[in-house]
Amino acid sequence: MRLCRIALASAATVAATLAATGTASAEEPNAATCETKEVTVTGTDVPVMLQPAADAPRLFVAKHGEFFTCSEAKKGGEHSDCGASDSTAWITITDLKRFDAYIPSSCLADVHR
Repeated sequence: MRLCRIALASAATVAATLAATGTASAEEPNAATCETKEVTVTGTDVPVMLQPAADAPRLFVAKHGEFFTCSEAKKGGEHSDCGASDSTAWITITDLKRFDAYIPSSCLADVHR
């Protein structure tokens, strides 16, 4: 019973955090939230940006099925990638050697192993 209460409290905290960061959206029900700290690319030829904005410098293009380590969901500039409509939700990718990068959350899914 106690474990159930802890799980419910944790779920409520995650939901509140996602709503506050702009990543919980009815338009993006399958978007990644970085809850598992690993994401996979669900889109095709997805831009990986230097900052969480569509007009930021593009570092490279991620391909469908690639995996990345992530640290957080972040609110940034609007994008319409992978079927999103004026979304501001981005995922911070942390497995690059020198800096973080950003991918639109609508182009990713959390990995559950």
